Amino acid sequence: PQFLRQHFNFMKWPDFDRFLWKKIKQNVMEQQSDIELQIVAADIDSSAVEAATFNIKNIRMHKDISIIHSDFFALKNPFENGFIISNPPYGERLDMNEPNAFYRKMRDQLKNNYSGYKACLFSANNQALKSIRLKPNRKIPLFNGALECRLFCYDLFNEGRE
Repeated sequence: PQFLRQHFNFMKWPDFDRFLWKKIKQNVMEQQSDIELQIVAADIDSSAVEAATFNIKNIRMHKDISIIHSDFFALKNPFENGFIISNPPYGERLDMNEPNAFYRKMRDQLKNNYSGYKACLFSANNQALKSIRLKPNRKIPLFNGALECRLFCYDLFNEGRE
């Protein structure tokens, strides 16, 4: 993270050792490797798509990441298998009339169109996450600022295997 950043506040500390910093940074850069990976990101909010596109170009990852302006429910499965990470609305910043119904609709989209994938949903709405009624293989407590959240991870199978 921040590998292109040139200045950090710790560089102003009286005991900052710029030679040690340069050595550490060079060591980290030598350990990096380029992997072949396709990432497809989507958002229904055009301003979020614009911001993500700008950020990806600035970190020089635009060849690996495609950004799509789309509703999650209109997306089609781009690969035979993969990993979905989603931060669906949970009623804090965006108003939701029926969060449980929305999450069940997400479940249906995942089950019907992403068999063979793994999916992780990040939310502060624990009740809505439970309304998905799929058995998570991991439940990880996390925070989004002061909001206590959960990351629920699922293996998505064909209808006959669940």
